[in-house]
Amino acid sequence: LPELNAALDQIAAAHGVTPTGIAVAWIARHPARIQTVLGTTSPARVREAVAGAGVTLSREEWYQLFRAAGHVVP
Repeated sequence: LPELNAALDQIAAAHGVTPTGIAVAWIARHPARIQTVLGTTSPARVREAVAGAGVTLSREEWYQLFRAAGHVVP
């Protein structure tokens, strides 16, 4: 999903983290209160995810990613 990757890159740059970190921040703000499960043993990827846990996405950023993933907001 090129549009999603571009949105992840843009938001990650604005917050000074990686796209992985922004994915973690998105999950943390999900209204269903889902939990992040890392499927990695790479210390670098774990650090990226932890950095994202400290990011609070705005509502606009959260929905920007939601829409970029192909979902329609009513």
